Amino acid sequence: MTDSNQIHPRWGRPLNQYVHSWGSDSFRKRAHWDARAESEIRNHARTAISMICDMGLPEDDEEGPPRITLSMLRSIADLALSPGTFSELGYPKLVDGCIRLMRMVSLSKVMLFKYEYGYICFRIMIIALDVCCLQRAKRFDRTIARMQAEPETEMLSILSEEVSYLALNLLSDKQGTRCDWLLGMNTYDPLYGSQQMAFTTDQGLMFLLTLLFLDQKGFLKALGSTYSPGLSMVLTALWRYVVPRAPRMEIALGKTLVSMFYLAYFRYTLVAPICEDAFLASIYYNVEWWAATKDRPADEEDEREKIMICTRRLSSAGTHWFCPPLVSRIPIMTQYLLSRLANGVEDLLPRLFGSTINRLWDARIRNESTGDQFLKTVKNTIGFLRSGLECLNERSYSDQLVLSELADELIRHDMLDLIAQIAFSLPVRPQGLSEQENENLQFMACSVAFFKSLSNLIPKDPLRIKFRVVLPDIWKYILHSLQMVSMHEPALSDHFSQMGDCMLRIGIVIGFKHELLAAQDEWAYCNHERCPSPQDKVRSLLACDRCGAAYCSKACQVSEWMNGSMRSWHKLTCGNILPRIDVPWHLAKQAAHEMTQGPNPLDMGDFMYWGHK
Repeated sequence: MTDSNQIHPRWGRPLNQYVHSWGSDSFRKRAHWDARAESEIRNHARTAISMICDMGLPEDDEEGPPRITLSMLRSIADLALSPGTFSELGYPKLVDGCIRLMRMVSLSKVMLFKYEYGYICFRIMIIALDVCCLQRAKRFDRTIARMQAEPETEMLSILSEEVSYLALNLLSDKQGTRCDWLLGMNTYDPLYGSQQMAFTTDQGLMFLLTLLFLDQKGFLKALGSTYSPGLSMVLTALWRYVVPRAPRMEIALGKTLVSMFYLAYFRYTLVAPICEDAFLASIYYNVEWWAATKDRPADEEDEREKIMICTRRLSSAGTHWFCPPLVSRIPIMTQYLLSRLANGVEDLLPRLFGSTINRLWDARIRNESTGDQFLKTVKNTIGFLRSGLECLNERSYSDQLVLSELADELIRHDMLDLIAQIAFSLPVRPQGLSEQENENLQFMACSVAFFKSLSNLIPKDPLRIKFRVVLPDIWKYILHSLQMVSMHEPALSDHFSQMGDCMLRIGIVIGFKHELLAAQDEWAYCNHERCPSPQDKVRSLLACDRCGAAYCSKACQVSEWMNGSMRSWHKLTCGNILPRIDVPWHLAKQAAHEMTQGPNPLDMGDFMYWGHK
């Protein structure tokens, strides 16, 4: 039996065993104690809490702390099983005491999350900090009321949601004064009230950050395999510790401190519950010094594990804690994974790219984010996907089997159509803007650069063979833009000229320069899979006025409306008319049959386009 499978006499079960006790069942569990049982549980927990809080006093000897057993820690953790006992966890000194216990684990040469003892200390510390902060913000009673009113909702889920919302509000104060007051990091402020007790010392926060840094692999595995409360308030405390100190340090030390926070933050983005998305984004988009961080890969196994976790998360069919993250988190995750690509993970990239593109499609179809914010998200994501390709270019990566699979994923998940739909739905910008001022041009330049990086990896002929299937679609988008350029409005003419130029440049970099330049003067065939007349030459294509998806005739588009996938429901999805509809296809087909085959058939082209001719 290996060391990783053995139960330690003091620290308890190893990680691969204890995670099963802290899964979804433990998260949903609620205790229904009678008065006597609850009193006994409170008394046992209070005794343990008192001993831990006493450890947190400055005059305590850290070399000889009282023996806090694993069973005592479990009795404290049990307080989170009932709304009536949550308040027992609201001791500021309990936070510092748990950090002392975690330090005690590390002094015995054991990584924090290797055994259950360290994990439970970390878990109790999170909950204690959350409860105290909610109490200071006068939100605790409301949180408990929610737990009582929503018996089917996990209590720690409610706690995490409320704390994440509080942390988001605290970070909205750019100066951080309210946040520092609530965390007990500053003196009396007349705006907020008397000074609050600090949860731990500066040394305690530094030690916590160091623990997470030293056990990066265990941190990711433990939080990715258990249902743990959200870390928004823990990260907020570490954030307020790092931000004011890093600039005052020597450059090398400041970068090291920022990198330690960076690693904890970005690893958490891979496993954080969906309620943390807004909080995580608020930190990401307000940090000016991510570029100065350094991320040294722990090892190949760890790097592969990170990518597999991200891929599973993006393609998850879950609907709750570990459901796919909101689209705003995707560029955060891809930046972390692809800005510095480790060796030995290349074969995992095709699925990661495919899952990422598919998630962007879902966000567009469901209208999760709109306007410039969605444009920024997609542009940044494509940029970080390109960073991954550039990492392969820098090391002259040449495994064509992996690269061929990567190209297949881009085609299978309709990346070109995603770019085209977004491009043709962009708002018209004022004329004369430079690329730095024009977000439309930035998006299109980023898209072209992505395919340019891909063309540098895959030889010309194999690349042409792979992407020949999308050549007719590129033709259609270019022809549609040419038609729109002929309009009299200069702003619209420039707008669609940029769209067509983007499609043309993408087509050229993947090897179709001759064919696409000729398409401006030649006839084209419709390549729509359901087109009733695919052999008829067409010059004047029709196109969706929202997303630019082109088609050769009304009959062609109508067939796609009745039988296509959600991505092909152009008028409904890109027009945001019914962004979340569940389509009853059996009823739609029945209605179509009655209207076209019944005693009084309708012309489906006229029916679907009635009022739009």
